[in-house]
Amino acid sequence: SLLVGLRPDQATGGVVALAGAFGKPFAVAPCCTFADDFPDRRLAEGRPVRTYEDMVSWLKEQQAGAEATYLSFHGKNLVVYVPTDASATEVVDQARPAEAAGPNPA
Repeated sequence: SLLVGLRPDQATGGVVALAGAFGKPFAVAPCCTFADDFPDRRLAEGRPVRTYEDMVSWLKEQQAGAEATYLSFHGKNLVVYVPTDASATEVVDQARPAEAAGPNPA
């Protein structure tokens, strides 16, 4: 089992914290940073989390083995996740960035 958050907004950090508290892997596709709502979030180097790229880095720092890749839909499609096994990693790694994915099948 794992915890999943698809654009969970202010709950993004909570999804990751809950996964860590229960020793579960997670997958989150963050949308926004909400830097003003979470001024205490810091990257490992000490900088505050202000940009989307900072948020992705911060999420990856929250659990050992976390990685990032793209899901095959349009919009904010980057997912930060902890693989549960090799087959799960294979499936996720095949995803392409939205701009390369083309139109969604009907």
